[in-house]
Amino acid sequence: MLQEHLATDSTKRKIIMIASVGIPTVPDLVGMLETRIVREMAGLADEWGHCVSALTPWEDDHLLDNPTADLLASHKTTIEDLLRLGRFINRSTGQPDYPDRKTSEIVSAALELLEDKLRMWHAPRMSKEESDRIIAQCFSNES
Repeated sequence: MLQEHLATDSTKRKIIMIASVGIPTVPDLVGMLETRIVREMAGLADEWGHCVSALTPWEDDHLLDNPTADLLASHKTTIEDLLRLGRFINRSTGQPDYPDRKTSEIVSAALELLEDKLRMWHAPRMSKEESDRIIAQCFSNES
């Protein structure tokens, strides 16, 4: 004997209760949830991506000419926070069977950009002596 019950969630989905076993089922529940998660993940990735994109103009305005230690520290923390969130998003979007390839590619590219920014702005800098030595080695045979 089957009984229909109206779901209490906002979508008012019908749940079919299998009376003899007592197992609630929703037709295509997995598909509906996957569609919703993919849509919401795309929105989250988009918001996160806007934050990543906003870094470059901020860097141009605040870090190019003699940045303070406080600005550099704040920048590094921001990048690390964005990387952490991006890696969380990528745990879903980076799966080979993730259905939204565009979002997956955007997240992957933005993560690479953030990693490059972290190295570029916060990796130990080469000394002038080391730089001069490398330049001399590379261009010593030119006349």
